[in-house]
Amino acid sequence: MLKDFSEMLEHAPIGIFGVTSEGRHVYVNDEAAKMSGYSKQELLQMNVADLMHKDSFEHMMNNFEILFESGELDVQGWCVRKNGEKVYWKIKANRVAESRAVGYCIDMSAERESSMALQDSIEKYRGLVESNPYGFEVIDIHGNILYANPAYQKMVGYNEKELTGRSTIDLLESDAARDELRKYLSMLVKEQPKPTTYEQKALTKDGRVIEQQVDWSYIRNSEGLITGFQSIITDVTESRRVNRRLLSNEERLRNTLDAIHEGVYDWNVATGEVLFSNTWAELFGYSLDEIEGHVDTWSDLLHPEDKDAVLQRLERHFNQETSEFVSEHRMRNKHGRWMWILDRGKVVERDKSGKPLRVIGADLEITDRKIAEIRYMDANVQLKELLDCAPAVIWRLKMCPENPPRFTHISPEVEVITGYSPRYFEDQGLESWINCISKSDVNSYLQAIEDVRTGRKFSSKVEFKITHADGTSRWVRENLRLNRMDGNCSFINGVLIDITSEVAARELQASAENGFRSLIEQLPRPVVVFSEMKITYVNEATLKLLGYQRDEILGHDPIEFLAEGNQREFALKYAKHLLKRKNRVGCTYDSLSKSGEIMAIEISASIIELNGKESVVCVLRDLSEARMMGKFVLQQSKAMNTILSQRYDQVNHTEKLAHLGRIVAGYSHQIGNPLQSMLGSMDLLRNRLNSDDFASRELKKLRANFQRVVNLCSQLKSLYQPQVQQSYKVDLVSSLNQTLDLFEYLLHKSKVSVELDLGQDLQRVLADDSLLSTVFGSLLMNAIDALPNGGVVSIEARVVEGDYELIFSDTGDGIRPEFLARIFDPFFTTKDRDHGTGLGLYLVRESLETVGATVSVQSELGKGSSFRIRFPYS
Repeated sequence: MLKDFSEMLEHAPIGIFGVTSEGRHVYVNDEAAKMSGYSKQELLQMNVADLMHKDSFEHMMNNFEILFESGELDVQGWCVRKNGEKVYWKIKANRVAESRAVGYCIDMSAERESSMALQDSIEKYRGLVESNPYGFEVIDIHGNILYANPAYQKMVGYNEKELTGRSTIDLLESDAARDELRKYLSMLVKEQPKPTTYEQKALTKDGRVIEQQVDWSYIRNSEGLITGFQSIITDVTESRRVNRRLLSNEERLRNTLDAIHEGVYDWNVATGEVLFSNTWAELFGYSLDEIEGHVDTWSDLLHPEDKDAVLQRLERHFNQETSEFVSEHRMRNKHGRWMWILDRGKVVERDKSGKPLRVIGADLEITDRKIAEIRYMDANVQLKELLDCAPAVIWRLKMCPENPPRFTHISPEVEVITGYSPRYFEDQGLESWINCISKSDVNSYLQAIEDVRTGRKFSSKVEFKITHADGTSRWVRENLRLNRMDGNCSFINGVLIDITSEVAARELQASAENGFRSLIEQLPRPVVVFSEMKITYVNEATLKLLGYQRDEILGHDPIEFLAEGNQREFALKYAKHLLKRKNRVGCTYDSLSKSGEIMAIEISASIIELNGKESVVCVLRDLSEARMMGKFVLQQSKAMNTILSQRYDQVNHTEKLAHLGRIVAGYSHQIGNPLQSMLGSMDLLRNRLNSDDFASRELKKLRANFQRVVNLCSQLKSLYQPQVQQSYKVDLVSSLNQTLDLFEYLLHKSKVSVELDLGQDLQRVLADDSLLSTVFGSLLMNAIDALPNGGVVSIEARVVEGDYELIFSDTGDGIRPEFLARIFDPFFTTKDRDHGTGLGLYLVRESLETVGATVSVQSELGKGSSFRIRFPYS
């Protein structure tokens, strides 16, 4: 075991060393020798000071002296290799004895150089911004200036102190411009569009108005959130003034510039010659040398399907029917790919008869935009098709003061519910829809429309009765929602569904006080109940409808009372589907009365449990007499579905815990066996060492910690394979002192002190020494975790009502009240994933229960927590 451990240290990929308090090396591995350039024999004759560079000597030696006072060393600094090379090392060490320490070192030279290069880059970037002739500005999301370079300070006439902290919005020329910039900044934070260039007018300190061109980009933090904007600002006042002067003096140049957008051309209509710009040629993948300066070059690139339409638009412009030539069409580039082009041109010279002589224009590629438009149109078509297939009436209503309300869209389902086509309502307007509503519901419906139209309510839900074209009535529910407001016009969306059966079911449920059977007997609607495809109950209304006696129906298959043919086969599939899905469905069949009359019957069916059996309740409606019947639903069905769902979740959770238990038990076995072997090796080593020797004492502590791990593995295994705990009389004070001895170093490192008040009356208790060590260790670890900045853990022992009680208290932040009820649950933890599994306190409780002991917790936020362990008198 020790040989394997020694070989691991020798071949470790980091430098490992051992030193005395005087700084003399007593151990170095191969990597440490390689890093220093010395041999292992040379290093063992050297002092740590011999490796320190003069630039870091004082700093690193001071930290080395602190090592044997605090017990830890964590330092970085410059060292020297044997060949004189300067290297940057990270060194960490821990004191393992009064005059000895062990640690490791890592060469950080490359990382140090990278960090210094980054700092140089930042300084170079700042120098570049400071010396840049263009204005550079950094603002937060509200427009407050965080930085402005000298060029921008000179542009607006303010110094850096006057600009820093001031809002860039205040520098704009007018209130309208300031309001527009506020809205623009708010939109950028919410929608995050792609940065674009914009222009604005600003006021300088001396009152001059200057025109600025702003090119900006986002500033984001490490999480990707927008924290501000950085802008390059150019003063374009003079260039804009020159452009305006040129435009006013030269009409021909103005016409040319009006037409220029991207690829520019100048066409002599009389000769057919065209002067193409270099940009125009590059747009289609050519150079100017590769294309002929003639109108045929442009014409030959047109898509055959678009060519006639393009030439017709051009002819209309030549005939002065349009003020300019504008066309979106496809053209082929050099590589044979079809591109969408926006072509804008204008006749700038005509002869005396008005015949065009010269055309100036420009072509711009709009392929991406056109593809997006086509996809948008396709998406709209697909959305409309989807809405039209929905089992509900979906509509949009436009309401303007100057025009009557009209439907801009209404789905085909409206014809099923009202008997009228969508075109009827779109042509007749809202008044035609109002005419379908029951007179008693019209006022409340119009009020709901008005509330949504005026914005008093963003949405509204209303139920009302409508009259079908065939004279029957139906109950409907409609959700109204304000889509948008455009000036004085409001656009309202509506979704309407048929709830006739739901209303009927509500009416049935409202009168359910006299019980299921008595209620159905009194119903005017026919009701049939069957189970396992045998009719078990019919009410008087069913007998009256079909003309049978009760004994002629009970016990028969419900399929027998349907008309011959495909109806029966479909009904059987319907019944199987209903039983499988366990939901409420409706359908219409042709039923046979006793006299042989075929009646159209609408059936609404639900699954319930009656007398311990799954049954189907069918509510019938005679469509031939146009009587409104609803589906019958019992509250017990919903409750049963909820209970089944909860039981499924419980079983699923139990299976997960069982699976986790099997995994834990397996891993505990795999870990426990090697640990048992290691404990045996430690016992052999201790037998060969002097019991008073330092190494023997440390080995004893190490063995105790290994034993705690073995015990923990056994307890984890007991989660899946519980075992009977063997108990014997144990001295509580002795077991507690042994645990504190094991935690001595960790408590010192965490700056946590322990105050003991163990009293004089404690006796031995029935328990297991390893069990108590695990329980006390878990409570100490929890207390240490609750005191990240150090503090006090007090342990009090006392006799209460003849029992023995131990109280572990800490001065931490305490436990939130809502967590106290779950603190002993398995896998529940308030720590992060790297510091807690949620098993510690669970194992404490389970372990104590095996010896008849109990544990409880009291906690107050800001004051700390107390865990009380109570052992019965043995």
